[in-house]
Amino acid sequence: MPQCPTCGNKGFRVVLYYCRVCNKAGCPNCMQTWKFLYTDLRPNEVVCSPQCLWRWIEGVFPSYRQSGLGEFSWASGLQTDIINMLDMKLAKTAEREGNYSEAIRIYQFYYMDDEVQRLNEMISREKDEIVKRFKQSNTWITLVCPRCGALNRVGPEMREDTFRSCFSCGMEYTDGVFLYMMKKAMGLLPGSATPPPLPKE
Repeated sequence: MPQCPTCGNKGFRVVLYYCRVCNKAGCPNCMQTWKFLYTDLRPNEVVCSPQCLWRWIEGVFPSYRQSGLGEFSWASGLQTDIINMLDMKLAKTAEREGNYSEAIRIYQFYYMDDEVQRLNEMISREKDEIVKRFKQSNTWITLVCPRCGALNRVGPEMREDTFRSCFSCGMEYTDGVFLYMMKKAMGLLPGSATPPPLPKE
């Protein structure tokens, strides 16, 4: 006769579930924090606690999103609240890495206007500081176009409007993209090493 190892409940109708993260067993009566990860409620797709839920999220986070916002690949069976949590983690990670444009794109998808406004103000403030810092330097940097991958070498004596677009494909960078490219080229992103100075042309 099945018996729950957590609460001791037993009976022929007792169904035991096993956490897919820590393998802890329990029945629905005593495991109030169990969350089904898939809508088909397969017994091996549950977690026993919020801690295990986040451990699972950490595991699937790098590959769960294979397409655009609002579209999913293998994650199409995931419940909406879990997708929302993954997207918020994705936005916070992008923001922490200095990729404000990507974070804004996610916040806009969820109509989080306050977060969008906060990041836009941050972009405006940091962009002016980065350009000023670059102008005061004596080194050239290389901006990599996000559209065509072209390498655009720019120097501190050049006007800002000159290198606000790709020399090859003509893509005009938004403030967020421009700031990210500048910080990346100058080695100012978290965890990035400062590149060696390029010879002045």
